[in-house]
Amino acid sequence: MKPITLVHWDDAHGNTDTFNDIDLDHKPWRFTTIGFLIKDDAKGVSLAMDVTEDGVYRDHRFIPRQMIASMETIKQGRTPRKRKKVNLDLIDAATRWPEGAPT
Repeated sequence: MKPITLVHWDDAHGNTDTFNDIDLDHKPWRFTTIGFLIKDDAKGVSLAMDVTEDGVYRDHRFIPRQMIASMETIKQGRTPRKRKKVNLDLIDAATRWPEGAPT
């Protein structure tokens, strides 16, 4: 599983209402996004919001590198343990007692 990462980033914004230069919000809006870190390179960061037990990701978010203010790892990823195959016939046989078995 990929590391869970917190990304603080600045986003552009706009307004279609009327305003004057005193009311102007002349700065980026700071957002915080958390997700599974899929890719981190010179272009930016890709996060996924969900992951299945089979390692399939969903809900991708890309944040360009120039917009990122800071990042921190919340939890390191781990390699999922392989599940042991269980012989269901043995389990079924173990639950049946032969006639006359002690109770």
